[in-house]
Amino acid sequence: MEVFANLQARHAFAFVASCLLGLLLVGCTASVTPVLVATATPTERSVQLVLDATPITSIQHEIEVTPSPTAELRSVGGQAAVATELPPIRMSLDDSELTSDLAQTDTDITVLAHYMAWYKTRDYSGEWQFWDWGDHNPDNIRLDGFPDIAAVHRPLIGPYDSRDPAVLDYQLATAWAAGIRGFVIDWYGPNDVGNIDGATQAMFAAVERMSQNYGIDFKIGLMYEEKTLGHLEDANKPIVAKQHIQYIIDTYTNRPHYLRHDGVPVIFYWQALDHDIPALLSPDELAMLQSSLPEFKLLYLGANSDYLAVTDGFYSWISGANEDPLDYGEDYLNWVYPEMEFQNSQHSLSLTVGSVYPGFDDSATNGWGGGSRYIDRQEGLVYEFAWQQASEAHAKGTIANLIQVVTWNDWPEGTEIEPSIEFGRYYLERTQVHVGNLTGQQFSPDALAIPELIITARRKFPNADTEAVVHQTHQLFFQQRYPEAQALIQGYLDANN
Repeated sequence: MEVFANLQARHAFAFVASCLLGLLLVGCTASVTPVLVATATPTERSVQLVLDATPITSIQHEIEVTPSPTAELRSVGGQAAVATELPPIRMSLDDSELTSDLAQTDTDITVLAHYMAWYKTRDYSGEWQFWDWGDHNPDNIRLDGFPDIAAVHRPLIGPYDSRDPAVLDYQLATAWAAGIRGFVIDWYGPNDVGNIDGATQAMFAAVERMSQNYGIDFKIGLMYEEKTLGHLEDANKPIVAKQHIQYIIDTYTNRPHYLRHDGVPVIFYWQALDHDIPALLSPDELAMLQSSLPEFKLLYLGANSDYLAVTDGFYSWISGANEDPLDYGEDYLNWVYPEMEFQNSQHSLSLTVGSVYPGFDDSATNGWGGGSRYIDRQEGLVYEFAWQQASEAHAKGTIANLIQVVTWNDWPEGTEIEPSIEFGRYYLERTQVHVGNLTGQQFSPDALAIPELIITARRKFPNADTEAVVHQTHQLFFQQRYPEAQALIQGYLDANN
């Protein structure tokens, strides 16, 4: 597992060394109704929610968060991040106000979600991967009846395998219903120890199958982890990096669902940051790598001008200076979009990508051995503020037509919006609202439950009859005939129980 520790350390947030950052992480299972009051009892260590003397209450919408039926499970087993020590917060959330400002902007915006393809289960792959860490072993069952996974929150569908087609169908359909139209897969080279490349190919196969059967257009991009070069001699790093990018081009970018901008494939680039070293490859080496390969757009994380001078774009991430768990990164969010404007004026960047995030909590892995980091979600307020900042940046033209949710399913770091026992489908419902405000599209919260019913049927009744009903349900689902789709799959489950 030492190899995986090195791989996972990419989430150490080192890229934010140049920023004053922070974030927030909440523990709330919530269903949303228009007007939010989140109450909690402050303790002596509680900090009033004031960031740069601007309380988060300045967000210009109002929602009411009420516990969903799964909220009771949060405190069972001691795993969930229950926000019991926050002062009362109130935030205004009028979705119609946001719509009036933003729905009139460019409607070609695409919302992506950062995706981890590194999970394995013993049942499917013969081993656990990334669900186990340190003292956590999913073969052990906790007092609440859930496997002891290395994550603070628990997937609604349980621990899963990133190569399981039923899981991939569930994730694609759920993301689609939320308004997400692409995943950016965290990728470690063609021969990584965990075979993440194999899972990446499985995801492409799932997207292509869904497209052929149901006509959906879902994009997949890759984020290249420079860290995979870390064990090499310096002279070999640019050589192997070129081989890796060439592999991406040969294997993925010509596929019809690969993420493109202006017709050109996009590759996100995560630098292997170490202390004050900005990356393993120098700007000149990165420029030579790109110029020697077929055309692609290389997106750089952060505002290092030397690197932005030789790459095509700038994407944002999560604020990382979280000594105070109530600091959700207002400094970072207020800095990153003006910085994008400035860097674009200096380098004429062709693509700038914003980000939204719900929070952070890697205490189940003790920060991959480096000490836990915790950014409170504050009952969903962090996600709202991040969306507000990204939406305003898009309306100004600061970011192009891409926003990335960070993340879809990084469970060990607690940044996931994928449905969980702790939060239900709350974050996907809020994603529907914000994507709808940006695009003018309408989304149904009821649709989010249907993929759960489908994967339940597949797991309980793995046979040809089930697959026939699943196919019919998917047809109705992607035609947005949600009541019919739900009635069909629910009726099948009821008839067979």
